[in-house]
Amino acid sequence: MSDNHGHTDEQLREDIKQLLEGHMSLATLARHMAYDSVNRPKRALTVQEDCIYYSTFRQFIRQAKSAIRSGVITVREPYMMMPVEARHLRAWLDTDETLRQIEDMVDTRLVFAVDEARAWLASIGARVPGVLAVSALRRQSSQPSPSGSGASPSAQKAGQQNSDAEVRNTPAAAGHDRPARPERLARWREAIVMNWHGIVARHGASVSTHAIMRYLKAHDVTGYILPGGTPDELWWKTESGAQRAASRKTLANAVSQLRAQGFLTQ
Repeated sequence: MSDNHGHTDEQLREDIKQLLEGHMSLATLARHMAYDSVNRPKRALTVQEDCIYYSTFRQFIRQAKSAIRSGVITVREPYMMMPVEARHLRAWLDTDETLRQIEDMVDTRLVFAVDEARAWLASIGARVPGVLAVSALRRQSSQPSPSGSGASPSAQKAGQQNSDAEVRNTPAAAGHDRPARPERLARWREAIVMNWHGIVARHGASVSTHAIMRYLKAHDVTGYILPGGTPDELWWKTESGAQRAASRKTLANAVSQLRAQGFLTQ
């Protein structure tokens, strides 16, 4: 599915790949900011929405230029992530965006480090697009569990039991003695974040857990969620290709946590 600015599922997967590598192009970030400004409709934009999209994209590029000039944020080259000095971007920085086509406003090769982009947007009070949550989720999910550092044996055992209860193995993997690690939850949590705008667009902000499950099974853009299963379970793939299932209660708890952490915005 695509709108009139090329927001396709394939493009979103490519954006996720870049994010997990720790960077995002300035053009892509501007595109997501503009798309958020019109509430990410799953259809072609109306004339009014297209005007809002264009205006938001142009204004974001102007803000980025100002931040680059002042040294608030560093623009980088996409391979080695080496900083690009503002003096080397003088021609682009001095160009007026008024009446220019979107594709002519920015060099697509210029990228930001994800963490730097998120910090900059937060510092200017801008709404951070949901797509930037992916790398934060991955980083959080890879941090050691508190139960593994200084906790009592009983607390560690309780924490492990809770992890085992949240995620159960497939029947083929049920014979393994080693429990699934908590960070393997990252993929299905990422899927919730990346699909959230579509979920809200279809079901509203007060969407039920069952509706979230149905949407993910039918429309997931990450490729992590598997179709099928019972209405009370969500099957997903780990990085190694193993299949796991999250229960309805686990998913409901995850949605509440992601809301509290600011990853799910309407």
